[in-house]
Amino acid sequence: MARTVVIRCLIIVVIVGALILLGNRNIYTYDVQDVGIRNNFKPQVSNPFGTEHYSMHVQGELDGTAELHLLGPKFDLNKEIDCTRYLCSKLDSGKIDKYFYDDYYGEFETPNLCYVPCTAKKGHLTITISFGRDLRKSWW
Repeated sequence: MARTVVIRCLIIVVIVGALILLGNRNIYTYDVQDVGIRNNFKPQVSNPFGTEHYSMHVQGELDGTAELHLLGPKFDLNKEIDCTRYLCSKLDSGKIDKYFYDDYYGEFETPNLCYVPCTAKKGHLTITISFGRDLRKSWW
């Protein structure tokens, strides 16, 4: 009887651990081909216990400046987003290989990741975002 209970508890621990690990491994990659226009992306947070942070890696090249805004799932995408906000990830002109890491609290939701060109007209970007996994660490 006690052995059966221990085995069942171990199975539950393994399942919960797998869910946590898989939830933290969600990685989304987006290519921005036309950097002169706004692009909206919808990554999925699928951790049953929520997440405490997001990590983003941006690579590419721009001929001007741009910003990345991570907005809540209920944000009205018809609203204009300008380049005067202070809570965003700023991208400078030239070759880009930047990491961003910040707080994000959510579970099973779809936030809005918006690329907003400020002065950029030409170039290309690849944006990788993860909720719960630190993309700065290659060993994970």
